[in-house]
Amino acid sequence: MIRKLSILLAIMVLGSSGLYAQRNMNLYGLDHLTQAQDLNPAFMPDARFSLGLGTGMINLNYVGFFSTRDVFSADMTANEHIDLLIGKMLDGRSEVALAGQVSPFNLGFRVKKSYFNVGASFHVESSLSFPPKVFDMLWNGNSKYKGENVEVDDLNIGLSAYSKVYAGLSFPVGEKLHAGIRLNYLMGHANVTTTKMNGFLYTDDQDYSITANLDAQFNMSNIPVDSAHRDTFDVMNLIKTGNTGFGADIGLRYEFSDAWEFSGSLLNLGSITWEDATYSYASKGEYTFEGFDPVNDSVDPSAVIDTLVKIFTPVQEQGTSYKTGLRPEVFLGAKYRLSNGHEAGSRIYMRFIPDNFRFAWGFNYKLTFGRWFYLNPSYAFVKGAPANLGLGVGVRALGLDLHFVADNLSSIAWDESEAVAIQFGLQFTFKPKKPKAVQPVQFF
Repeated sequence: MIRKLSILLAIMVLGSSGLYAQRNMNLYGLDHLTQAQDLNPAFMPDARFSLGLGTGMINLNYVGFFSTRDVFSADMTANEHIDLLIGKMLDGRSEVALAGQVSPFNLGFRVKKSYFNVGASFHVESSLSFPPKVFDMLWNGNSKYKGENVEVDDLNIGLSAYSKVYAGLSFPVGEKLHAGIRLNYLMGHANVTTTKMNGFLYTDDQDYSITANLDAQFNMSNIPVDSAHRDTFDVMNLIKTGNTGFGADIGLRYEFSDAWEFSGSLLNLGSITWEDATYSYASKGEYTFEGFDPVNDSVDPSAVIDTLVKIFTPVQEQGTSYKTGLRPEVFLGAKYRLSNGHEAGSRIYMRFIPDNFRFAWGFNYKLTFGRWFYLNPSYAFVKGAPANLGLGVGVRALGLDLHFVADNLSSIAWDESEAVAIQFGLQFTFKPKKPKAVQPVQFF
């Protein structure tokens, strides 16, 4: 029974695999693009006017510990799939993150030495982390955990879907320093937030009985989880949202010399207050399972399952408004311009998640071929380990600026990749006019 129950739990967890991955680090090395202002508002795009409509930018990030092949490959049995996933979890990789962003509209224009931009974007992002020992215990048995509390505190679920309307300005501060700020009006569409997660599975060192203890609570907005809410749910609530908030992004760029430039940004300062269709759910209880012999024992397995469901099924409590903060991000970068017009750069990235944070470091080399084509190969290290060989490529022609950025080229083999970070952007750009050369006076 425990094996069947563990399979069910594994399917539930993998089926709800959440959506907070890192940004596309390769894009930070392409600071001439209008889209790079999304990573540092102080960047000054190489255009006097730009307009993106319909496909201003599409950004997808996935970071996890399993690939599609690990879950669906026909080369392995169901048991082998689960053994593989649990083994990876026990190695310390027990988080799944996914983030998506679509920017259907952005407009920017230069005013003397400053650059002003406005736009809108839609974001879906969530994270899921879970306790690997719990799944190992349910699948492989509890004998090696006798006398030990296997904590479930690592279980954390977060999901947030929201839109952003923004206005930003990049401007000079003195001769070498540029500053940038972007103000964001936030509209929340749906949310799930874990507010409490305490509990354990304890194995008695004498009779191997298992005591399950759980005290969990989470908030929801605009997500109908039961039939009563689904019957009254109106999809228009996701659009006509009363969940609002404000945010800000700030950045700096310092031109140390003609060759060296340093930059940094602090993103996602702000929060959203959730007031529409909010629900609060709690699951609290304790149960001791003494085990049974499925052949000789009279214990009814279905009765055990019914008891577990009755004790631990989340109970709805009175929903009230609540607030969730955005996930702050930090970029630190350096760039060196070579005499041939190419550039070499490096950057550090940090993203702060509840009780954790992501860290990455990478570098790039940008090759520019005239004003119509460029390549930007890059390499990144995540949590101190080599991770991603990336590439950015862009084409400019007849006022059209098209770019594609991939932080992880191995994601092309999508069935074996455990990380995907891609971005596509398309917009119309109008470049600054070149000053006319002064013609010498000819007397003869």
